[in-house]
Amino acid sequence: MNLPQVVSFAVIVQDALDFVRGCLEERGLTVAVAAGLPEIYGDRMRLVAVIQNLVDNAVKYMGD
Repeated sequence: MNLPQVVSFAVIVQDALDFVRGCLEERGLTVAVAAGLPEIYGDRMRLVAVIQNLVDNAVKYMGD
């Protein structure tokens, strides 16, 4: 278990997008991340995994 920490949500999102970059590029997709996202407190690796899973599922089930 990782200790909770304060981290920028933008960093969490960017880390997750880095993990699914190949999948996004295969589909010709780009993801725009809003500016000014807040800092959050939690397990960074689990938060990255949650966002990665959400993006991965969105790509898989978005259709043509």
